[in-house]
Amino acid sequence: MQLPRKNLTVPAGAGIWCQDIGQTLLERVAYDPASGQLLSGSFMDFAMLRADDLPTFTTAFNPVVSDDHAVRGIGEGPTTGAPPAVVNAVLDALSGHGVHAIDMPLTPERVWRRSQDAHSAAVVGMSWHPARS
Repeated sequence: MQLPRKNLTVPAGAGIWCQDIGQTLLERVAYDPASGQLLSGSFMDFAMLRADDLPTFTTAFNPVVSDDHAVRGIGEGPTTGAPPAVVNAVLDALSGHGVHAIDMPLTPERVWRRSQDAHSAAVVGMSWHPARS
């Protein structure tokens, strides 16, 4: 089975992954606590992922027979998988430092602060015993 218009489908898949990785790492939705007004409603209000922020990767598809009409979608598939995959990768990398939860977006500052907070909590929780001679 061939993908219809592979020249359009492959870049669309890659673009969706990039958009969702960007959402996971950089996009913060902020509301005014008093009025509920959206404060981050334009591209001027949050960082946007660029091509040089990502590693090189390959997009591959596993075609599946769907029905007699050969209808297939490319739209929102990665939106459900990319954010949890990125968050889990970061948590896996930080688990040795005592970080077991973190909120999106995973900005460098947020990851660093969470790591520092976990380290501080671990140091406070330690009991120090002088060496016995």
